[in-house]
Amino acid sequence: MISAVLALTLVAGPGETVWSELQTRWRPRMEPLLSEVMAFPTVSTDKEALVAQRRWLARVGPELGFVVRDRDTMTEVDLPGPDGAPVLGLVVHGDLQPVNASEWTVPPFAATFKDGVVWGRGAADDKGPLVQALLAMAALKSSALRIWRPTRRRIGCPT
Repeated sequence: MISAVLALTLVAGPGETVWSELQTRWRPRMEPLLSEVMAFPTVSTDKEALVAQRRWLARVGPELGFVVRDRDTMTEVDLPGPDGAPVLGLVVHGDLQPVNASEWTVPPFAATFKDGVVWGRGAADDKGPLVQALLAMAALKSSALRIWRPTRRRIGCPT
């Protein structure tokens, strides 16, 4: 379920610490979070579901250690870094195309876990990647790995 790009990025060098943290501490949260977020039928006509999903992010984000800002049509989830550090931006969406439930062999607005695969509307585009991004950010934070180091310059000081 963890994306191949994320996996390749994290298994080399200092990222091994983050990868280990992701696998041991945060992977158990993946199925419950997917089950929660995939239950929102966030098609454009279901305004209540769209609001409920934003409320879900407002609850889950701080639980994972993030700052969450609701911007009406989008929600920003921020992992604060040191002053002056570059911003890491991850863009995902949680809205879905309409679905005819009778054409599905599993409930479309539920996460069905079968043989290591998640079935349901939004599992691959983009609620699954949303949960992956949240958990990767949580692993980065909880690993205490300093990915960025702000530069310090002494100006006018003797060496």
